Amino acid sequence: MHSSEAYAKIEPVLEHGLAICLYDQSAEDLGWLDEMRRLLRHSKGYRAEVNPRSLTGMPV
Repeated sequence: MHSSEAYAKIEPVLEHGLAICLYDQSAEDLGWLDEMRRLLRHSKGYRAEVNPRSLTGMPV
């Protein structure tokens, strides 16, 4: 799935609460993760991004 297709599916719910995007290393290697982050940052419902490591207390 192209990132813009994924974004189109989650965009309507961004303003209603927490949206979590799970990804694997291949998504990052293919540039999909950066593209999705760009799409989310420019959406009207975007609020913040939290690194998963901050939730577990592990050093970054």
